[in-house]
Amino acid sequence: MGFWSSIFGGKGSDNSKPTPQDSDNAGRFVSEKGFQENLYKQSVMSPMTLEQLRQYDVTDDTVLKLEFFFYSNSEENAARLTEELKALGYDAEYGPSQDDGVMIISGWTTGMAMSEAVVVEWTQMMCRRGYDHDCELDGWGTNPKQ
Repeated sequence: MGFWSSIFGGKGSDNSKPTPQDSDNAGRFVSEKGFQENLYKQSVMSPMTLEQLRQYDVTDDTVLKLEFFFYSNSEENAARLTEELKALGYDAEYGPSQDDGVMIISGWTTGMAMSEAVVVEWTQMMCRRGYDHDCELDGWGTNPKQ
């Protein structure tokens, strides 16, 4: 889990992950409602994270790689999302978490400008890609000293 995600309360910070019981869409790990709530939360948290990064001399023009985290209850969905992320040029992998039946997908992006517009658009895109594969974006973090 990324340092910044733990500060701003990503799911990984309290070890609560979505479960199939949380779904209001039969057979899905991430419900439409859960997706919409997470999309909103991640969109709000990204500018807050960037604000914290400004304290470490990260500007709109600073280019950093971002570490990302997703959860799913399906190895097949985790594998498909991982392959899609790799096709974007990202380093990505998946594997089982310590929780029975939950898969973690994690990795690093290519470098991107740390402007609010770029990062929020990327965050929303990642939420949507996750949902398309029945996975949930838990959040992102970075190391400002790359």
